[in-house]
Amino acid sequence: MNATKASAIQKHLSKEEAKQILEVEGYKNVVIGAVIHGTVGLLGGDNAAFVIAMGTHPDIYHYSPSGEIQRTFAFDEQLGWFTWVFEEDRKTGGKSKLHICTKKWKADDHELIRTYRRQNNLMAK
Repeated sequence: MNATKASAIQKHLSKEEAKQILEVEGYKNVVIGAVIHGTVGLLGGDNAAFVIAMGTHPDIYHYSPSGEIQRTFAFDEQLGWFTWVFEEDRKTGGKSKLHICTKKWKADDHELIRTYRRQNNLMAK
């Protein structure tokens, strides 16, 4: 990707976009308290944000009795802002299953991500 294209990509995660991504992930009644940009764990710079919010989720892997949501978001030039979660897949004997969520879609494994990129002409050239 050339410098002109890269600079045109919006890397600021707004509260509204964070809410949309959490809703795609399955959260309901989401209220964003803060979006903090910068270094988060191993991620850093403009490609990381930490979100503090409240909401509910019916899935036990996301459930919090207090409704608190603390989630790390990352930015990818092809995906945009996204969040992820690993969870135990009971169908495969406890192996981890990856979920990646953007504001428009949720992928449940790497093949779905590759399919999405192919369908939307996002494969690396």
